[in-house]
Amino acid sequence: MDKLAKPMRWSLDAPSKLLPVAPIVLGASVLPFAAFAFCVFYTFVFSRDRLNEWTMPDCPHLQTSIPPLSYIIGEWEPQRLIILMALYVHIPARFIVTYMYFPVFTWYPQTAAMVVSSAIETIGFLSVIVLHVNIGFEIHAMCFGVWIFAFITTGILQVELHRLHGLGKKHRRLRNTLCIKWLILIATIVTLISMSYTYPYATSQCSVLVYTIFVFTEYLMAFFNALFYSIALYEFAAEFKYYRITAVRHDEDDEDCEKREKSEGVQTSVTTTVTV
Repeated sequence: MDKLAKPMRWSLDAPSKLLPVAPIVLGASVLPFAAFAFCVFYTFVFSRDRLNEWTMPDCPHLQTSIPPLSYIIGEWEPQRLIILMALYVHIPARFIVTYMYFPVFTWYPQTAAMVVSSAIETIGFLSVIVLHVNIGFEIHAMCFGVWIFAFITTGILQVELHRLHGLGKKHRRLRNTLCIKWLILIATIVTLISMSYTYPYATSQCSVLVYTIFVFTEYLMAFFNALFYSIALYEFAAEFKYYRITAVRHDEDDEDCEKREKSEGVQTSVTTTVTV
């Protein structure tokens, strides 16, 4: 965009807007799982007839009253509509939190890797919802694998950055949440290993019991993901109260911007700032 020959005279030198952290954090971490939980509740309360007719995908002669989450949110209405509505709020909030969360850490190669893995995780999560099982089981399974592996990678990199910064040694609260996040990651890995065994065994042997175990592990995956990010973003929300989005003029360089923001008592990252 071309710079103006003479800056326009606005009423404010640098228009800015404060965005509260708490609702954005809730939208980025808790909302998807809350939507999943509501869809499961709705299914078991208002779709009993359909549940009574549900059969295992590869064993149509066997009935099971607990369908996988992938089918509930993929082909059943209004559950699919509810999930899509939740995504409209979740995805923008997730990108805002992702963009603002990483600058908190000092630059390390792990920081760049976490940015990439977090972006892949977001795309994988969105693909799991949009590319549901009706479009193709193999495609859906691949998207699910991308989402889970990216989530595990992002989580490991995040706790590694906590270690590099010595946050656990400096703050008792962060030391406790760091231990909880490690436990969640270990549980996620164990659950993933279980899913990789139970689904092929259940479909090949037509075992209702093993298939039910697989369904519960799928529910657990959604819970672990939401719980991990709820804890991670709680750490952020406990420290910061607002995001500050500030407009920066073309004739201001980075140094001028930082001086102005410091004079206002704001921690800055050039065009977008966070206030404590």
